[in-house]
Amino acid sequence: MRQCLRSRTGIRLFSRSVVSCFQHGHSPLILPGNQRHSMRKILIYSLGLIGAGHFMRMSLLARRLAEQHDVFLVDGGPPIADQIPVPGVTLIKPPRICFRNNDVQPHQPAITLKEVLQLRRQHLESVCRELQPDLIVVEQFPFNKWVISGEVLPMISLARQLKPGMKVVCSVRTPLPVLIRLKQDLLLSPRETQQRVMQILGEHFDLLLIHTDPRFMPLEEEYPWIPEIQIPAESTGFICQPTQEPVPNGDGAFTPPAAQRTGTLVSGGGAGGEQLRHCSIEAWRLLSQTNEAGSGRLTLVLPSNPDDREIQELQQAAGDLPVDIRRFSPEFHGWMQQAELSISHAGYNTCSDLLQTRTRAVLVPYSLTGDQPERARHFAERGLAAVIAPGDLTGPAVASAVRRARSLPEPRHNFDLNGVERSCELIEQLLANSVPAWKT
Repeated sequence: MRQCLRSRTGIRLFSRSVVSCFQHGHSPLILPGNQRHSMRKILIYSLGLIGAGHFMRMSLLARRLAEQHDVFLVDGGPPIADQIPVPGVTLIKPPRICFRNNDVQPHQPAITLKEVLQLRRQHLESVCRELQPDLIVVEQFPFNKWVISGEVLPMISLARQLKPGMKVVCSVRTPLPVLIRLKQDLLLSPRETQQRVMQILGEHFDLLLIHTDPRFMPLEEEYPWIPEIQIPAESTGFICQPTQEPVPNGDGAFTPPAAQRTGTLVSGGGAGGEQLRHCSIEAWRLLSQTNEAGSGRLTLVLPSNPDDREIQELQQAAGDLPVDIRRFSPEFHGWMQQAELSISHAGYNTCSDLLQTRTRAVLVPYSLTGDQPERARHFAERGLAAVIAPGDLTGPAVASAVRRARSLPEPRHNFDLNGVERSCELIEQLLANSVPAWKT
């Protein structure tokens, strides 16, 4: 078994400005005076409490916008930016929060959640005062993540006071859990949630971007009241990684021919990811006994900061099987592009990669998320994946699902995967209707 754990260094975190630490009493943002007059200042607020998915998706949008504008991306969840390069984008780093022990917690447990939320609010308000953005993009809120309402809404209000023509965009993916928990034990009813979401969107936002193809899963299918929202709502297509070394495949996509693919890629974060990796090794042993393991090696992708204990356990479980162990890296999309088969959870980013690379798939939706089971169901209904219910995950179940996935026709579809470009076009249109750009 080969172990391919590689450290990644030299990733550029800051490009056009210097972000300093609010807790040390310094200004959180220092702007140089050499920006082009045509640039706008765009602040993107993204918060992933579990894993890298939210930051990864917003970093793709940020990088594309940074080709024309000064872009600032809030990095306030678990520290993952050193594994996901964002060239041309300035990272804003308020005190971090994460999801731990079934609740939102400070990433550094030395202070309370109330204290860290207050520090975050002060940090973001100071950033807004110095930056004075022309446009703010907020991911997911107000549909969920109401724990950050006390920092996002004051940030928007302050930015509008400083620049009345400032625009605000809500960015969501589907399926979209709509959940408002005002306190740990206070969950609003569906009707109250609908009213609160529509009120906040109408009062504070100018545009809703829905990162899906409505032919795959329209947001109205989940929530019939979406057309009642009083701001423009636009489907953008899926946000996807840029495809590497494209090869036309005949249906408008650019993926390697099936004959050039080899090996199986296993990925998944959290405790569910560890179980998935162990079950995949067991499945590969079973398939090898009947000469059904296929070509190439079994590649297990661990989180970017893997646990040494799990690595040792995986090595022992793999034995003499052709297994590689890698940590997650920005190269992941390229790995999938070359794989014969993918075994994974059903997160948005992974499934977008599957759609773009047309890779055969086994999906095991993570049970603690509200979106993955529904997304996996849509993949299965379209013949794009074999699905294992979360409670049915075993080695033999993975082996059976691998056989089913290989028996399916080669994945083909014509869903819109141009979400990054379409989102940028809509943002540019919104900016064109705002007050003149800031001057240096």
